[in-house]
Amino acid sequence: MAAVTAERVSVVKGDEAETSAALLKSAGIRSRDAHLIYAFLKLVLPVAAVILSVLWLSLNSEEGVKPLTAIVVVCATALVLSRAPDAVLSHKRKRRLDKVRRNFPDMLELLVITSEAGLAPVPALGRVARELYAACPDLAIEIQQLVVELGVLPEREQAWRNLEERLPLPEVSVFANAMAQAGRYGTPFRGALRSLMLDARAQRLLRLEEQAGRLPALMTVPLILFIMPALFIVLIGPAALSILDNLMKGGA
Repeated sequence: MAAVTAERVSVVKGDEAETSAALLKSAGIRSRDAHLIYAFLKLVLPVAAVILSVLWLSLNSEEGVKPLTAIVVVCATALVLSRAPDAVLSHKRKRRLDKVRRNFPDMLELLVITSEAGLAPVPALGRVARELYAACPDLAIEIQQLVVELGVLPEREQAWRNLEERLPLPEVSVFANAMAQAGRYGTPFRGALRSLMLDARAQRLLRLEEQAGRLPALMTVPLILFIMPALFIVLIGPAALSILDNLMKGGA
């Protein structure tokens, strides 16, 4: 039903369809009908929102709901539900890419170890994917998919481009370009991997330093909210009590 409806209204074609397909890939959704279901939900949810809002307003018509309020409720509900699939996918995509970014330097180090042990690029990627599955299943699955495509596709560069599309991260893009160039020109991939590993370590250190540099600014709000009031009470409280006591004695 979802496929027929989506095809009839032509919501699975054009630039928006390409954007939706890229969003689904980067979110890790691999189902064959995921794009059709996504388009179907974006089409049906606003209509369902309008129907439910009108039904709710008709049931509460005795309470004297104003026409402007009814229009605002209907439009707001339709807008929220129309953006709900995009919001859910964007959140899932962000969490997935953050997890991949944290574990990507470890993957490079494992690749360097396996390559220096004498494994070729494709067997090394397969071994690293198996070892990495416990720590980061998303990255391990993408590496396994890359290994399959490297053995099936006639042009290996297309497999690296597909990895970039599924994981749109700068680190992955640099890694894919370096490995594609190593395969194209026949250069040793161990040196490229070692350079990428050192760069990944430096970037991780920079991110940690950036997070550490943000701590003083983040601690300012708790300091103001929790520590400063108690400090004011300790410093000003005795003086305020003394002044209040003097005023009471003077009045007496």
